Amino acid sequence: APQALTTVYWDSTSTDVYLLVNNLPKPASDKQYQIWALLDGKPIDLGLIDNEFFVDQKRLLVKAKNVQKAQAFAITLEKKGGNGAKPAGAIYVLGNL
Repeated sequence: APQALTTVYWDSTSTDVYLLVNNLPKPASDKQYQIWALLDGKPIDLGLIDNEFFVDQKRLLVKAKNVQKAQAFAITLEKKGGNGAKPAGAIYVLGNL
């Protein structure tokens, strides 16, 4: 998705992570976006983006799980419910710090 764009707000002191979903295609009903932090090439699960966001877009920011250290953030498209320990789906957004 070359037009996919998300802004990550990460407070490395409080470890809070928020996403502003600027442009992500609506996922199929059996898929869900999963948020990752990358540290030393290893993914850290930061949670899922609720598919209802793409229907109503009620929320401006999406709260992710907190993370203490990260070198990059990514969003992948996974099976609904996510993929746990490591991504298996296509990377839609990847950004280095």
